[in-house]
Amino acid sequence: MALWAQKSTIIIPPLQNYDFEFIDINKHIPEPNQYTIVLKVKSQTPLEVQLINKKSEQADGGFGLAAKGKTKLSLSKERGLKVKNPNRIQAEIVLNYFNTNPKKPEAQLAQQKQFVLSNTSDTSIPLLIPGVMNPNLSPHSESNVLLSIGQEIFYRKGIKQHLILVVDDALLEGSTIDVTALIRRIKN
Repeated sequence: MALWAQKSTIIIPPLQNYDFEFIDINKHIPEPNQYTIVLKVKSQTPLEVQLINKKSEQADGGFGLAAKGKTKLSLSKERGLKVKNPNRIQAEIVLNYFNTNPKKPEAQLAQQKQFVLSNTSDTSIPLLIPGVMNPNLSPHSESNVLLSIGQEIFYRKGIKQHLILVVDDALLEGSTIDVTALIRRIKN
């Protein structure tokens, strides 16, 4: 249950970035730990999203977000979000964020797996993770994810969706999944 929520419309100038850091919302609640962010592109401009490790100040995941696209992310105080506009026209995004209960029961934590989705190809890979997000994995990129056991991941090709992975207990925590190789398997 959300204790508070905030909505912002943000204009990102051409070839510029928008950095969303935990400190932006830190002042609203004395001890915030985790937030859910819904990011929606209102313009006809695809954007690049990066998750930033605040300790190293380096990107530790990212994906493309299509024009008029929408995604849902969880951020903690250790992570920031950078939205890049690589286009020569301005982009408009709507950012909804709200705090979530950071203290999950141990049983619920045990039912989730953290791993990396890797795109080793030269093209973007559109994915569908129902109820979570619809990312486009940028070429030669990696994206860290935390998903529940049983969560399905689909490859989107046009209007068709192909199941490429179901998160299960056999998936090793912290492992890297080569999404390109999974897609090759469904094509054969």
